[in-house]
Amino acid sequence: MIEDSNKKLSSENMLQEFLLEKPEYRKYAPLLRKHLNDPEYHNIPISFIANGIRGEYGLDDEINERAEAKIKANAEALNSKAGGSSKRTIPGKKKAVWDMSKDEFEQHQADILGRR
Repeated sequence: MIEDSNKKLSSENMLQEFLLEKPEYRKYAPLLRKHLNDPEYHNIPISFIANGIRGEYGLDDEINERAEAKIKANAEALNSKAGGSSKRTIPGKKKAVWDMSKDEFEQHQADILGRR
């Protein structure tokens, strides 16, 4: 009787230490506790049991988390895209430099260089 309570106490301490080291396993604590209290698992390290449980039950969670991260990243990428083209126009003017006549270009060049 006392021996059983000591085993449960030590397994609970092991579980708490393990969960402090690896908090991502906290959602599997009830399953870990169940396995730790089972006499068939008394010689198996808790990390091995935890990895087995996570592999069996956590795969869907991990896939869902990755899918959500991908959706979020795609949404951020769409929001950060800039529209438009590489063709630039002169501010305040409607013509691009290559569409100007020679006289218009010379006038524009003089304006930029500060010669009038």
